[in-house]
Amino acid sequence: MLLTEFDEERYERTLRQDALEEGIEKGENRLNKLIEILLSEGRIEDLRKSTIDKEYRRQLMKEFGLL
Repeated sequence: MLLTEFDEERYERTLRQDALEEGIEKGENRLNKLIEILLSEGRIEDLRKSTIDKEYRRQLMKEFGLL
């Protein structure tokens, strides 16, 4: 039987990394959904503007219930 020492710092680092990856995935999913909506509605100018204006992108996400 092999016993290993519990590395609390490594465990916490792993938890943070997992949470970060989950957050990134959620953000990507919301962004992809916003792009899909804007394209389907023909709102190309809004899509273009949202790529350079973070606040405008946030407003659009609120408008479509993605936040």
